[in-house]
Amino acid sequence: STPVTATTGAIRTPVSAITDFRKGVKRSISNYKAFKEDRYFNSWQRHLQTTAHSHNVENVIDKQALLHEQKKFVYSVLEQTVLTPDGILIIRVHSDTGDATAVYSDLVDRYGKSTAAQLAASELESELAGFRIDASWTKTNLAFLIAWTTKTLDLDSVLEQSITESQKRIWFIRAV
Repeated sequence: STPVTATTGAIRTPVSAITDFRKGVKRSISNYKAFKEDRYFNSWQRHLQTTAHSHNVENVIDKQALLHEQKKFVYSVLEQTVLTPDGILIIRVHSDTGDATAVYSDLVDRYGKSTAAQLAASELESELAGFRIDASWTKTNLAFLIAWTTKTLDLDSVLEQSITESQKRIWFIRAV
C-alpha cells in the first residue's frame, strides 16, 4: 500500500499513525474519572476502559494485547537462538501461533524432564562424584571451590528434586 501524503509547500511528508492519532478524537484528561475510594474500583475501571477505547488508547491498559506482543517478540528470540534439532522442531510446531509461552513450556518438558535430561543429570552426578582436588588439579583452591559449587548448581537445575545437603557434604568431603 502507498503511504498517504500531505503537501506543505514544496515538501511532501507521509502522514504517520502518530499524526492520525493526534488529529483524531479529542482527548482530555478531564474525560477520565478520578479514582478516590477503593470500593469504587470496578466502576472506575469500567469507565477507564470505555473512555480509553473511545480515545483509541485501549492497548495501553489491555494486558492481553501487551502479552501478545511480548509473546511475538520472545518467539522471535527463541526462533533465532534455539538451534538444537528438537528445539527447532518445537518452534516449528508453534509457528502458526507464534506462542513463545507454549514453545518455552515444550522446551522445558523436552530438556528438563525427558530421558535425555535424566541422562545428562546422571552424567553430571557421576562427574561431581568423581571430582577431586588432587595432583591433577592445577588451579587455585578458590577455583576448585567455584568449580565444585557450579557443578552442584548445574546438577540441581536439571534434577526434579534438589540434591540433599548431606549428599553435597559427602561429595565435598570426597573431593577434598
